[in-house]
Amino acid sequence: MALADQHGLDVLTMRRLGAELGFEAMALYKHVPNKDTILAAITDAVLDEIGLGDPSLDWQNLLREQARSALETFRRHPWALGLVERQREPTERTLLRLDRLLTVLRGAGFPIADAAHALWAVDAFVYGHAIQEQNLPFTSSADATAADPAVFDALRQSGLSALAELAEHSAATDVRTDDEFTFGLDIVLNGLAERLRTARLAP
Repeated sequence: MALADQHGLDVLTMRRLGAELGFEAMALYKHVPNKDTILAAITDAVLDEIGLGDPSLDWQNLLREQARSALETFRRHPWALGLVERQREPTERTLLRLDRLLTVLRGAGFPIADAAHALWAVDAFVYGHAIQEQNLPFTSSADATAADPAVFDALRQSGLSALAELAEHSAATDVRTDDEFTFGLDIVLNGLAERLRTARLAP
């Protein structure tokens, strides 16, 4: 994980890992059968950092805690985002996490199909936000927006008045990516809460 954190996942080869540990690559095969085993192990380590969440929480706060923990983990390990999602065979920890979340959602009254939809929606939001955040050259709207009034005037003169309004708002309020994450996650969870309410009212 330290090697991937420093250089990226593409650098994580058996030869490079052996060199970092002071061994020939072939010596590693006495302990692990192949690279996929190592990738599965560090995937589990990432999931351990995300955690299973507090089972005493209600479903909304549990999903919120899991989403926040996942985002913070992907910030620490940018390479982990793709690795977690492209597991060829889900590890025991992956299955345990999914079962825990599904159990909480089912206990809250979600039909099994809606529970699956809920996990997909939350994960898609978290992963999408993490990818966007990793590729942005800034962490706040103030960083992204020049406060020079001439910039706003130029946008208006180009007929981009709505964009000029957004630029002025962004420069004045300094909205951070964390704020955007909270805003979007609340929308997802509120939508799921409405879906649950509808399911409970259904005959």
